[in-house]
Amino acid sequence: MKIRSALPAATTAALFALPTLFFIVVYFLQSVSSEDIYQGAGQSPAVIHDAIAAFHWSARFGDMYAWSVINFFDYTYRFGIDTIFRALDVILAIGIFLIMTRLILDRRPRFEVKDTLIFCLSFLAVFLSDYSRSLISGFSHIHNYLLLTIFSLLFLLPFVYQLRGATIAPRPRMKLLMFVVGFLFAFSSNVTPVVFLMTTGLVVLYNRIALKRTIDFDKILRSWQIFAVAGILLAMLVMYVFGPGVSSYTHGYNSSYVSIANLIASPAASGVALLGNMAHNFRSVSPAILMMIFAALVEYIIARKKLIPKRRESVDGVKFSVVALLFFILHVFAVSQIDITGMTRILIPAYICVVVSVLFTVNRLFMIGNIKQGLLMMTAMPLLLLTSIITVDIGIMMVRHQQQVNVVLERIKRSKSKDACVTQADNPTVKSPVLKYYQRELFVDWAMPATIYDKQVNWCK
Repeated sequence: MKIRSALPAATTAALFALPTLFFIVVYFLQSVSSEDIYQGAGQSPAVIHDAIAAFHWSARFGDMYAWSVINFFDYTYRFGIDTIFRALDVILAIGIFLIMTRLILDRRPRFEVKDTLIFCLSFLAVFLSDYSRSLISGFSHIHNYLLLTIFSLLFLLPFVYQLRGATIAPRPRMKLLMFVVGFLFAFSSNVTPVVFLMTTGLVVLYNRIALKRTIDFDKILRSWQIFAVAGILLAMLVMYVFGPGVSSYTHGYNSSYVSIANLIASPAASGVALLGNMAHNFRSVSPAILMMIFAALVEYIIARKKLIPKRRESVDGVKFSVVALLFFILHVFAVSQIDITGMTRILIPAYICVVVSVLFTVNRLFMIGNIKQGLLMMTAMPLLLLTSIITVDIGIMMVRHQQQVNVVLERIKRSKSKDACVTQADNPTVKSPVLKYYQRELFVDWAMPATIYDKQVNWCK
């Protein structure tokens, strides 16, 4: 009897603990990549210099943070000051999924089977997709995209609540908070803030034309939303006037990039290339779009059949699903200057929106079906098994990768010369046995020569 009564608590704890263990394994067993070494891993700290260099490179807060802290990292984990930053990565990752769970449940998560089930489901939905690669591979990407994702969620949180019918008072503290969060949100991404403004503009236009609502400019100017937009605009001013504006992944090394200048100079050829990028991009994300359309249709049936009683219904599910779908589609349009087939990482905020939208509807189906705890625990078992498999899987890969890295690093360290050379065969080649996770290369052409243990490392001739 005691075992049976303890089982729900144990299941609840495991649904939260296993994803947390996954983050600990990934971020503490992670070895540095070629880009991390290029940015200064293993070298003397130069925080201000590196932050300024990162700003002129891509003018994003995530890059500035990544470049600033990477000096404190050893090539493989050794207990030291980088323990703080690795632990912070774990906290940020957990925070992302806690905020997602709150958005899905439309309330604060509790220590219950259902809530941690949603937490674990959202974790698996993200990390079983290609969108998660930059959250698990290479600190230059991990630090960047963890911050981008959590700032996006923190910024969108009050807007989602408002969309669902909640009233948020425009207190001075709220206005200041939204101004700061809006600035950090826009300063962390080149694309998502623009998509947010586009989505908001279309929603306002729909309310004005279709619903014939008048625009109260006095109310708008006194709202907390205008302070959020002001924060976005200030960040964009800083990025585009004082910084390069467009991140290096569009202009630097993506051959599919279609610049505005090329579009003006040769509209026909550039227009065809732009349409080609759009076609490839929408084909890449078509499963996500189909899932969101299905979720919107389910929400329409729920509303039409009044399957959720009004006393329990505080959310307009159809409105939320449609706006989420609009946000995702506009996000794909906004990155059409490049072909994202191999770079789905720039759609991480949009994909998080997909997961929240679909699981929001799943949770409402749980409510309609009045799913009992026993069935929820049965559902939890395969999730726990799958989470355990991918955690062990990536842990084995990380350990083997670290062993291969240590062999190369030890040879470089013992070199009596100030120079050392490596070949392509020195790059670790291990991949995870099950899910084909991989770590980024230790040596690449564009980052050579590299400085490791104060030695110049280049390709062997």
